[in-house]
Amino acid sequence: SYYRRVSDWAICDGTQGTPDLRDRFILGSGSNAQYSPTQTGGSSSQTATITVDDTTLTTAQMPSHSHGGSTSSEDSLSIYYDVNSVPCTSGPFGTTPPRWVNTQAFNNCNGCQHTHSITSEGGNQPHTHTVAMTPMDTTPPFIALLYIMKL
Repeated sequence: SYYRRVSDWAICDGTQGTPDLRDRFILGSGSNAQYSPTQTGGSSSQTATITVDDTTLTTAQMPSHSHGGSTSSEDSLSIYYDVNSVPCTSGPFGTTPPRWVNTQAFNNCNGCQHTHSITSEGGNQPHTHTVAMTPMDTTPPFIALLYIMKL
């Protein structure tokens, strides 16, 4: 055994009326102290809360939504989008919102004022974020001692 028993003394292991001080730090207590005598606390493990900012979603992860459009005059039709960038394969587009994609001229178009609904491709798809963390040691400096007390 790594210790020698001394008569009238007991190891503070929760037996023989002693407190169990195994794997614990002793915190001083007394008058006007934050902790009462025999109060325990602390944790042998810590859990970190992590938030993920600036996440870029794929089309499949986008929630359901729509983008509106409108005509700009009775003789021409311009489709406008209220997003910062529109993937398009043809036609000029503006540099500041609302960005326009294309304009089509119509002759004598009475009553052309109307709106368009553009459906989205993604819709409320469940997804998760994987975050890797390195464990952190929260053990303060210590010296391990075998506590005993007089019986």
